[in-house]
Amino acid sequence: MKRLPWHLIVMACLTFGCLALPRESTPPPVDQTCTAMGCGFTLQIELLGSVPSEFVLRVTSANRDTVSVHCRVGAVVYDGETTTGVSSVCGANQVAFLNFSPEELTVSIESQGVNTSQEYHPDYSVFRPNGPGCDPECHSAILEFRVPDP
Repeated sequence: MKRLPWHLIVMACLTFGCLALPRESTPPPVDQTCTAMGCGFTLQIELLGSVPSEFVLRVTSANRDTVSVHCRVGAVVYDGETTTGVSSVCGANQVAFLNFSPEELTVSIESQGVNTSQEYHPDYSVFRPNGPGCDPECHSAILEFRVPDP
């Protein structure tokens, strides 16, 4: 299974300024130096099956917050109707939304001949890019979305 390279997510975070909210944590050991890498909540969606070259992917949380992105051949198409203000990254058969981490969500894909949705309860993993005990604490989930044949 291919995953969006972390360097793209980090680049997007640096570009769009997506730092995680501070959380209480155990301070690092006295002899440890923390780096200053930032991160945000990341929801990555792996697209499996008959993925069209152009599509709109929408994610709606249980409280009806919605983010969407228009992808064409692995790149974001910036238009006011289909790409929301949340930072997103299109890749080859994958999409990542930054700073959006609902506990329950519905993912929908729309394209010529395809219009389907699936519900998820993501399991977010926690990591600290600056070392153990160093802030920020980052949350990331990867979902698999099967695109049906048109």
